[in-house]
Amino acid sequence: GIKKSMRVLTTIDIDASSSFDEDKYGLTGTNAGLEFSWGCSQINPVFNSNCGEVLNVTSMGSVLSVFAGPLSAGSIFDIDLVVSDPSDDRVATSTITLSVLLDTSIIVSVASNYPTGKMNPGQPLVLTGSVSLPAVISNASAVWTVDDGSIALGDIAASPLQLSILSSFSSVYLLIPPHELIGGSTLTFTLSCSATVFGVAAKSSMSIIVNSPPRPGQLEISPLKGVELQDRFLFSAQRWTDADLPLFFQFEFMSISNSVV
Repeated sequence: GIKKSMRVLTTIDIDASSSFDEDKYGLTGTNAGLEFSWGCSQINPVFNSNCGEVLNVTSMGSVLSVFAGPLSAGSIFDIDLVVSDPSDDRVATSTITLSVLLDTSIIVSVASNYPTGKMNPGQPLVLTGSVSLPAVISNASAVWTVDDGSIALGDIAASPLQLSILSSFSSVYLLIPPHELIGGSTLTFTLSCSATVFGVAAKSSMSIIVNSPPRPGQLEISPLKGVELQDRFLFSAQRWTDADLPLFFQFEFMSISNSVV
């Protein structure tokens, strides 16, 4: 799930307006006819089926405004989202784990250049991390990691993985060039920040879906043999599937010298 943090006595907005329906190409949020239902429960230090007066939540359709009251410091909450299409019975759910920190805590958040969280392998990935330091901390260190041990992040990233944070608010970036991530994978990138002198740390994560090519179908040619300039050949591509529709097809053929004709 998604993890976020905020300081006590502050307000954040949780925005789900980039939610989309694969059957409604190019539309997101309410423009796609989607409806949003929010829920909140406290899971630490005690369980409460609602957030009560500890956390003040206000739903505005696809956006949830959250204010952390004075009694919320040190507590953890689950923010539940249900996205539905009223025209049928399909629903999707997501949970954000929200930690409310003391006013001396570090706050970290991560965003990507793909609002839907899905990208193609041939595209670059840019993650933007925001780090907010409390007034008592003047410097900290930050590091990017990924949850897939087979990926040597330092070898494929075009930006530093470790950085020094020297101001109260800093933006740090992770840039991965095109064709470095494998299609069909879901990766969780994490930005961790710590100030060891004060013994405080924080982190934020974002999951990225790397799109895969259309699943193999069939290419049929009829007839398989014929006479040039006399017989008509039919090329038929069938049973190709993909989560992102519509699909587009391009037919080519090659000469015996392996050059495109």
